[in-house]
Amino acid sequence: MRENYAASTLGTTAQGTHREQAQALYELALEDVGWTPHGAMRRLGWPELALEDSIRLLNRLGLFAESGSTPSGWIALPPQNALGDLLGEAKTRVADFCADMTAAWDSAFDTLTVFKTSYMSHMDRSRVMVVEDPADIEATLEREIHGAASEVTLLGSGKLLANSLKPVCASTLDRGIMLRCVVRSSTAGVPQPVNIVRELLGKGAEFRTYPTLPLSFALIDRSTALFGAPPHPLADGAHHRRMIVMQSPLVNEVLRSVFDHYWYQSSPFITEISKGAGDKGAADQERKPVVMHAPTSIRQTSQPDNVQQATLLRMLAGGMTDQAISRRLGVHERTVRRKVAEITASLQASSRFQAGVNAAKAGWLDDEVFELPPEGSRTA
Repeated sequence: MRENYAASTLGTTAQGTHREQAQALYELALEDVGWTPHGAMRRLGWPELALEDSIRLLNRLGLFAESGSTPSGWIALPPQNALGDLLGEAKTRVADFCADMTAAWDSAFDTLTVFKTSYMSHMDRSRVMVVEDPADIEATLEREIHGAASEVTLLGSGKLLANSLKPVCASTLDRGIMLRCVVRSSTAGVPQPVNIVRELLGKGAEFRTYPTLPLSFALIDRSTALFGAPPHPLADGAHHRRMIVMQSPLVNEVLRSVFDHYWYQSSPFITEISKGAGDKGAADQERKPVVMHAPTSIRQTSQPDNVQQATLLRMLAGGMTDQAISRRLGVHERTVRRKVAEITASLQASSRFQAGVNAAKAGWLDDEVFELPPEGSRTA
Protein backbone atom coordinates (compact mmCIF):
# COMPACT_ATOMS: atom_id res chain seq x y z
CA MET A 1 0.00 0.00 0.00
CA ARG A 2 2.94 2.33 0.80
CA GLU A 3 4.36 1.90 -2.73
CA ASN A 4 0.99 2.59 -4.37
CA TYR A 5 0.50 5.73 -2.28
CA ALA A 6 3.96 7.07 -3.12
CA ALA A 7 3.49 6.35 -6.81
CA SER A 8 0.07 8.02 -6.92
CA THR A 9 1.27 11.19 -5.21
CA LEU A 10 4.62 11.56 -7.02
CA GLY A 11 4.58 14.81 -8.98
CA THR A 12 0.91 15.57 -8.16
CA THR A 13 0.66 16.18 -4.40
CA ALA A 14 1.24 19.88 -3.73
CA GLN A 15 3.18 21.17 -0.78
CA GLY A 16 -0.04 22.66 0.52
CA THR A 17 -1.55 19.17 0.80
CA HIS A 18 1.28 18.07 3.10
CA ARG A 19 0.69 21.11 5.32
CA GLU A 20 -3.05 20.42 5.43
CA GLN A 21 -2.41 16.80 6.43
CA ALA A 22 0.06 17.91 9.10
CA GLN A 23 -2.51 20.42 10.42
CA ALA A 24 -5.17 17.69 10.63
CA LEU A 25 -2.84 15.43 12.61
CA TYR A 26 -1.80 18.32 14.88
CA GLU A 27 -5.46 19.10 15.68
CA LEU A 28 -6.09 15.42 16.37
CA ALA A 29 -3.15 15.27 18.77
CA LEU A 30 -4.38 18.38 20.61
CA GLU A 31 -7.88 16.93 21.01
CA ASP A 32 -6.81 13.40 21.98
CA VAL A 33 -3.51 12.98 23.87
CA GLY A 34 -4.03 9.22 23.82
CA TRP A 35 -4.17 8.90 20.03
CA THR A 36 -2.38 6.00 18.35
CA PRO A 37 -0.90 5.76 14.86
CA HIS A 38 -3.31 2.98 13.87
CA GLY A 39 -6.31 4.93 15.18
CA ALA A 40 -5.18 8.11 13.42
CA MET A 41 -4.83 6.33 10.07
CA ARG A 42 -8.29 4.82 10.44
CA ARG A 43 -9.87 8.09 11.56
CA LEU A 44 -8.20 10.26 8.90
CA GLY A 45 -8.32 7.67 6.14
CA TRP A 46 -4.57 7.84 5.56
CA PRO A 47 -2.01 5.24 4.54
CA GLU A 48 1.02 4.77 6.76
CA LEU A 49 3.29 6.89 4.53
CA ALA A 50 1.00 9.94 4.84
CA LEU A 51 1.08 9.64 8.63
CA GLU A 52 4.88 9.34 8.66
CA ASP A 53 5.26 12.40 6.40
CA SER A 54 2.97 14.49 8.63
CA ILE A 55 4.81 13.45 11.82
CA ARG A 56 8.13 14.24 10.16
CA LEU A 57 6.94 17.73 9.13
CA LEU A 58 5.50 18.53 12.57
CA ASN A 59 8.71 17.36 14.23
CA ARG A 60 10.83 19.49 11.89
CA LEU A 61 8.68 22.55 12.74
CA GLY A 62 9.07 21.86 16.47
CA LEU A 63 5.34 21.18 16.92
CA PHE A 64 5.82 17.47 17.72
CA ALA A 65 8.33 16.05 20.22
CA GLU A 66 9.08 12.45 21.09
CA SER A 67 7.48 11.25 24.33
CA GLY A 68 7.70 8.02 26.30
CA SER A 69 4.45 8.69 28.16
CA THR A 70 1.95 8.76 25.27
CA PRO A 71 0.60 5.78 23.27
CA SER A 72 1.69 7.39 19.99
CA GLY A 73 5.21 8.19 21.20
CA TRP A 74 4.66 11.87 20.32
CA ILE A 75 3.37 14.95 22.12
CA ALA A 76 2.02 18.17 20.54
CA LEU A 77 3.78 21.39 21.58
CA PRO A 78 2.47 25.01 21.59
CA PRO A 79 3.32 27.02 18.44
CA GLN A 80 5.02 29.77 20.47
CA ASN A 81 7.58 27.28 21.79
CA ALA A 82 8.30 26.06 18.29
CA LEU A 83 8.61 29.63 17.00
CA GLY A 84 11.08 30.50 19.76
CA ASP A 85 13.21 27.49 18.90
CA LEU A 86 13.15 28.32 15.18
CA LEU A 87 14.17 31.95 15.80
CA GLY A 88 16.91 30.83 18.18
CA GLU A 89 18.32 28.46 15.58
CA ALA A 90 18.18 31.21 12.93
CA LYS A 91 20.05 33.65 15.22
CA THR A 92 22.72 31.02 15.89
CA ARG A 93 23.14 30.38 12.17
CA VAL A 94 23.53 34.12 11.48
CA ALA A 95 26.14 34.45 14.25
CA ASP A 96 28.02 31.43 12.92
CA PHE A 97 27.91 32.86 9.40
CA CYS A 98 29.38 36.19 10.56
CA ALA A 99 32.13 34.42 12.51
CA ASP A 100 32.92 32.18 9.53
CA MET A 101 32.94 35.18 7.18
CA THR A 102 35.40 37.04 9.43
CA ALA A 103 37.68 34.01 9.66
CA ALA A 104 37.47 33.41 5.91
CA TRP A 105 38.29 37.06 5.25
CA ASP A 106 41.42 36.88 7.42
CA SER A 107 42.49 33.64 5.74
CA ALA A 108 41.90 35.09 2.27
CA PHE A 109 44.05 38.13 3.06
CA ASP A 110 46.85 35.93 4.47
CA THR A 111 46.69 33.79 1.34
CA LEU A 112 46.94 36.81 -0.95
CA THR A 113 49.75 38.57 0.94
CA VAL A 114 51.63 36.89 3.79
CA PHE A 115 51.80 33.43 2.20
CA LYS A 116 52.07 34.46 -1.41
CA THR A 117 53.71 31.58 -3.27
CA SER A 118 56.21 31.60 -6.09
CA TYR A 119 53.35 30.72 -8.41
CA MET A 120 51.48 33.90 -7.46
CA SER A 121 54.58 36.04 -7.94
CA HIS A 122 54.94 34.47 -11.38
CA MET A 123 51.49 35.80 -12.30
CA ASP A 124 50.97 39.07 -14.06
CA ARG A 125 51.61 41.68 -11.36
CA SER A 126 49.05 44.03 -12.82
CA ARG A 127 46.29 41.60 -11.77
CA VAL A 128 46.88 42.25 -8.03
CA MET A 129 47.70 45.76 -6.83
CA VAL A 130 47.93 47.13 -3.28
CA VAL A 131 47.12 50.86 -2.98
CA GLU A 132 48.20 52.63 0.21
CA ASP A 133 48.17 56.40 -0.23
CA PRO A 134 44.69 57.92 0.54
CA ALA A 135 44.81 60.08 -2.60
CA ASP A 136 45.74 57.01 -4.70
CA ILE A 137 42.84 55.07 -3.15
CA GLU A 138 40.45 57.85 -4.15
CA ALA A 139 41.87 58.09 -7.68
CA THR A 140 41.75 54.30 -8.16
CA LEU A 141 38.11 54.11 -7.06
CA GLU A 142 37.18 56.95 -9.41
CA ARG A 143 39.03 55.38 -12.33
CA GLU A 144 37.52 51.93 -11.88
CA ILE A 145 33.96 53.23 -11.39
CA HIS A 146 34.32 55.47 -14.43
CA GLY A 147 35.43 52.47 -16.52
CA ALA A 148 32.38 50.33 -15.63
CA ALA A 149 30.52 48.93 -18.62
CA SER A 150 27.39 47.46 -16.99
CA GLU A 151 27.27 47.52 -13.18
CA VAL A 152 28.90 49.00 -10.06
CA THR A 153 28.27 47.28 -6.72
CA LEU A 154 29.30 48.82 -3.37
CA LEU A 155 29.10 47.37 0.14
CA GLY A 156 30.36 49.00 3.33
CA SER A 157 30.63 52.37 5.03
CA GLY A 158 28.71 55.41 3.88
CA LYS A 159 32.09 57.14 3.61
CA LEU A 160 32.28 55.51 0.20
CA LEU A 161 29.87 58.27 -0.82
CA ALA A 162 32.18 61.17 -0.04
CA ASN A 163 31.70 64.28 -2.16
CA SER A 164 34.67 63.37 -4.31
CA LEU A 165 32.97 60.13 -5.49
CA LYS A 166 29.54 61.67 -6.11
CA PRO A 167 30.32 63.09 -9.57
CA VAL A 168 31.69 59.84 -10.97
CA CYS A 169 28.73 57.86 -9.53
CA ALA A 170 26.28 60.36 -11.01
CA SER A 171 27.94 60.27 -14.43
CA THR A 172 27.97 56.48 -14.32
CA LEU A 173 24.20 56.45 -13.75
CA ASP A 174 23.74 58.99 -16.56
CA ARG A 175 25.47 56.51 -18.88
CA GLY A 176 22.87 53.86 -17.96
CA ILE A 177 25.18 51.86 -15.69
CA MET A 178 23.46 50.10 -12.78
CA LEU A 179 24.58 51.21 -9.29
CA ARG A 180 23.63 49.11 -6.24
CA CYS A 181 24.83 49.85 -2.71
CA VAL A 182 24.43 48.29 0.75
CA VAL A 183 25.59 50.70 3.47
CA ARG A 184 25.53 50.57 7.24
CA SER A 185 22.32 51.81 8.86
CA SER A 186 24.31 54.50 10.68
CA THR A 187 24.76 56.23 7.30
CA ALA A 188 21.18 57.51 7.61
CA GLY A 189 22.27 59.65 10.54
CA VAL A 190 25.01 61.57 8.68
CA PRO A 191 23.65 64.52 6.64
CA GLN A 192 26.29 64.56 3.88
CA PRO A 193 25.89 60.89 2.78
CA VAL A 194 22.09 61.15 3.12
CA ASN A 195 21.97 64.10 0.72
CA ILE A 196 24.22 62.27 -1.75
CA VAL A 197 22.06 59.14 -1.49
CA ARG A 198 18.95 61.21 -2.25
CA GLU A 199 20.58 62.64 -5.35
CA LEU A 200 21.79 59.26 -6.61
CA LEU A 201 18.40 57.66 -5.89
CA GLY A 202 16.87 60.30 -8.12
CA LYS A 203 19.17 59.16 -10.92
CA GLY A 204 18.15 55.51 -10.58
CA ALA A 205 20.64 54.09 -8.05
CA GLU A 206 19.46 51.43 -5.59
CA PHE A 207 20.37 51.63 -1.89
CA ARG A 208 19.76 49.31 1.04
CA THR A 209 20.94 49.38 4.67
CA TYR A 210 22.20 46.78 7.16
CA PRO A 211 23.14 47.37 10.85
CA THR A 212 26.70 46.05 10.63
CA LEU A 213 28.86 44.78 7.78
CA PRO A 214 32.03 42.67 8.20
CA LEU A 215 33.93 44.25 5.29
CA SER A 216 33.83 46.90 2.57
CA PHE A 217 34.35 46.37 -1.14
CA ALA A 218 33.47 47.62 -4.60
CA LEU A 219 32.77 45.38 -7.60
CA ILE A 220 33.07 46.65 -11.16
CA ASP A 221 31.14 44.62 -13.75
CA ARG A 222 32.08 40.94 -13.42
CA SER A 223 35.85 41.30 -13.51
CA THR A 224 37.25 43.75 -10.95
CA ALA A 225 37.14 43.74 -7.15
CA LEU A 226 38.42 46.49 -4.83
CA PHE A 227 38.44 45.74 -1.12
CA GLY A 228 40.03 46.99 2.07
CA ALA A 229 43.04 45.21 3.53
CA PRO A 230 43.73 45.07 7.28
CA PRO A 231 45.53 48.29 8.31
CA HIS A 232 49.33 48.17 8.39
CA PRO A 233 50.78 49.23 11.79
CA LEU A 234 53.40 51.99 11.64
CA ALA A 235 56.30 52.64 14.00
CA ASP A 236 54.46 55.45 15.84
CA GLY A 237 51.49 53.18 16.61
CA ALA A 238 49.27 54.58 13.87
CA HIS A 239 47.68 52.32 11.26
CA HIS A 240 48.07 52.84 7.53
CA ARG A 241 44.97 52.13 5.43
CA ARG A 242 45.33 49.95 2.35
CA MET A 243 43.17 48.77 -0.54
CA ILE A 244 43.63 45.74 -2.80
CA VAL A 245 42.60 45.88 -6.46
CA MET A 246 42.15 42.54 -8.24
CA GLN A 247 41.37 41.94 -11.89
CA SER A 248 39.85 38.54 -11.13
CA PRO A 249 36.41 37.26 -12.23
CA LEU A 250 36.67 34.51 -9.60
CA VAL A 251 37.23 36.91 -6.67
CA ASN A 252 34.53 39.17 -8.11
CA GLU A 253 32.10 36.24 -8.16
CA VAL A 254 32.92 35.22 -4.57
CA LEU A 255 32.42 38.76 -3.24
CA ARG A 256 29.27 39.12 -5.34
CA SER A 257 27.74 36.17 -3.46
CA VAL A 258 28.56 38.00 -0.20
CA PHE A 259 26.92 41.15 -1.55
CA ASP A 260 23.83 39.23 -2.66
CA HIS A 261 23.48 37.75 0.84
CA TYR A 262 23.43 41.19 2.47
CA TRP A 263 21.34 42.71 -0.33
CA TYR A 264 18.47 40.28 0.25
CA GLN A 265 18.79 40.43 4.06
CA SER A 266 18.99 44.24 4.25
CA SER A 267 16.31 46.95 4.39
CA PRO A 268 15.57 49.59 1.76
CA PHE A 269 16.94 53.09 2.33
CA ILE A 270 13.42 54.13 3.38
CA THR A 271 11.99 57.63 3.11
CA GLU A 272 8.78 58.76 4.75
CA ILE A 273 6.43 61.67 3.95
CA SER A 274 6.98 64.35 6.54
CA LYS A 275 4.11 65.41 8.78
CA GLY A 276 2.25 68.62 8.00
CA ALA A 277 2.42 68.08 4.25
CA GLY A 278 -1.33 68.73 4.00
CA ASP A 279 -3.10 67.74 0.80
CA LYS A 280 -0.17 68.32 -1.52
CA GLY A 281 0.49 65.76 -4.22
CA ALA A 282 2.98 63.03 -3.53
CA ALA A 283 5.44 64.57 -5.97
CA ASP A 284 5.45 67.86 -3.99
CA GLN A 285 5.66 66.39 -0.50
CA GLU A 286 8.96 66.58 1.34
CA ARG A 287 10.50 63.19 2.04
CA LYS A 288 13.04 62.46 4.74
CA PRO A 289 15.05 59.34 5.59
CA VAL A 290 14.06 57.19 8.53
CA VAL A 291 17.14 57.34 10.78
CA MET A 292 18.26 54.36 12.86
CA HIS A 293 20.11 55.79 15.87
CA ALA A 294 21.88 54.39 18.88
CA PRO A 295 21.02 56.08 22.23
CA THR A 296 21.97 59.79 22.28
CA SER A 297 24.42 59.35 25.16
CA ILE A 298 26.32 56.76 23.11
CA ARG A 299 26.51 58.97 20.03
CA GLN A 300 27.95 61.78 22.16
CA THR A 301 30.81 59.63 23.49
CA SER A 302 34.16 59.22 21.79
CA GLN A 303 35.04 56.57 19.26
CA PRO A 304 36.67 53.28 20.41
CA ASP A 305 39.92 53.96 22.29
CA ASN A 306 42.16 51.84 20.06
CA VAL A 307 42.29 49.42 17.16
CA GLN A 308 42.02 46.39 19.45
CA GLN A 309 38.80 47.73 21.00
CA ALA A 310 37.34 48.45 17.57
CA THR A 311 38.27 44.92 16.48
CA LEU A 312 36.61 43.51 19.61
CA LEU A 313 33.42 45.45 18.82
CA ARG A 314 33.29 43.99 15.31
CA MET A 315 33.72 40.49 16.74
CA LEU A 316 30.87 41.10 19.21
CA ALA A 317 28.63 42.28 16.37
CA GLY A 318 29.56 39.10 14.49
CA GLY A 319 28.50 36.90 17.45
CA MET A 320 31.96 35.44 18.19
CA THR A 321 32.57 33.67 21.53
CA ASP A 322 35.06 34.81 24.19
CA GLN A 323 37.29 31.86 23.34
CA ALA A 324 37.36 32.72 19.62
CA ILE A 325 38.02 36.40 20.39
CA SER A 326 40.88 35.56 22.76
CA ARG A 327 42.55 33.41 20.10
CA ARG A 328 42.11 36.13 17.47
CA LEU A 329 43.48 38.93 19.69
CA GLY A 330 46.12 36.80 21.40
CA VAL A 331 44.94 37.64 24.95
CA HIS A 332 43.57 35.60 27.86
CA GLU A 333 39.84 34.83 28.02
CA ARG A 334 39.57 36.68 31.36
CA THR A 335 40.90 39.80 29.64
CA VAL A 336 38.31 39.41 26.89
CA ARG A 337 35.47 39.00 29.42
CA ARG A 338 36.60 42.09 31.31
CA LYS A 339 36.80 44.19 28.13
CA VAL A 340 33.41 42.88 26.94
CA ALA A 341 31.82 43.85 30.27
CA GLU A 342 33.30 47.36 30.04
CA ILE A 343 32.17 47.87 26.44
CA THR A 344 28.68 46.46 27.10
CA ALA A 345 28.23 48.90 30.01
CA SER A 346 29.52 51.89 28.03
CA LEU A 347 27.14 51.07 25.15
CA GLN A 348 24.12 50.67 27.47
CA ALA A 349 23.55 47.18 26.08
CA SER A 350 21.83 44.25 27.76
CA SER A 351 23.85 41.65 25.84
CA ARG A 352 27.16 41.33 24.02
CA PHE A 353 25.39 41.06 20.64
CA GLN A 354 23.39 44.23 21.33
CA ALA A 355 26.64 45.99 22.25
CA GLY A 356 27.97 45.26 18.77
CA VAL A 357 24.74 46.43 17.14
CA ASN A 358 24.63 49.65 19.21
CA ALA A 359 28.24 50.37 18.24
CA ALA A 360 27.35 49.90 14.57
CA LYS A 361 24.32 52.22 14.82
CA ALA A 362 26.46 54.85 16.53
CA GLY A 363 28.92 54.71 13.64
CA TRP A 364 31.74 53.25 15.75
CA LEU A 365 32.31 50.41 13.32
CA ASP A 366 32.39 52.44 10.12
CA ASP A 367 35.19 50.93 8.07
CA GLU A 368 37.62 53.68 7.05
CA VAL A 369 39.41 51.60 4.48
CA PHE A 370 37.91 53.76 1.73
CA GLU A 371 37.96 56.95 3.82
CA LEU A 372 39.07 59.85 1.68
CA PRO A 373 41.21 62.82 2.77
CA PRO A 374 39.36 66.01 3.83
CA GLU A 375 38.51 68.53 1.18
CA GLY A 376 41.55 70.68 0.38
CA SER A 377 44.09 68.15 1.70
CA ARG A 378 44.48 66.28 -1.56
CA THR A 379 47.97 66.54 -2.94
CA ALA A 380 48.59 67.76 -6.46
